[in-house]
Amino acid sequence: SPTMGFYFTMKRLRGDSLRHIINELAQRNPAYTREYTHAKLLAIFIKICQGIAYAHSKGIMHRDLKPENIRVGSYGEVTIIDWGLVRKVNAPTPTKHYASAVQRLTARQASASFQGQIKLTTTNPTLNGQLTGTPRYMSPEQAGGQISELDARTDIYSLGVILYELLTYVNPFADVTVEDDIINAVTNSEFRRP
Repeated sequence: SPTMGFYFTMKRLRGDSLRHIINELAQRNPAYTREYTHAKLLAIFIKICQGIAYAHSKGIMHRDLKPENIRVGSYGEVTIIDWGLVRKVNAPTPTKHYASAVQRLTARQASASFQGQIKLTTTNPTLNGQLTGTPRYMSPEQAGGQISELDARTDIYSLGVILYELLTYVNPFADVTVEDDIINAVTNSEFRRP
C-alpha cells in the first residue's frame, strides 16, 4: 500500500539450531541427552538429507551446509536455512575422478603464493580461486577454490561433516583454528579420527 510502504513476511522458525543441540549434547546437558538420542539425531540427519536431495533434484546446491543453518522444531521438523550461496548443480560425471585434481591442488598448495590466491568472500563468485562458505564444512574441491569442479557431491561432503558432529559432538577440524590452516587440513583430509 502507498501509505504503509513495502513489506514482506517470513515463516517464524521455532526450535533450536542444530549447532545449539550439538553444543548442549557436548556439555552433557541432561535435558538434551534425554531428548536427542542417537536414533533421534539420525532421524534428523535423514530429514536433512531428504531436503538436500530435493534441492539437488531441482538442480541447485546449497554450498554452505552446517549445523548453524539447520533448524530443528519442537515436533522434529527440520528446516534448512541460509540459501544465500545457492548455485546450479553440475551433474557429477562417473568418469571424472577427483583424485588427479587433488594431486594437482596439493602440489600447488606447497607454494606459499597459492595461499595468497585464495580469498574468502561473502559474495557468490563464479571464478576459480575464490571461496565461499564455511571452511570446516567445505569439500576439498570447494576449499581448494575449484569452483568449476563443484557439483552435488560438495553438499554431500558437508552432510558427512554434519554426521560426524552428530555422532561425536565435535567438528573433525576442531583442532585447527587459523583459517588458512583449516583450508589446508580440509584439502589434505587431515581431520581428527573419531
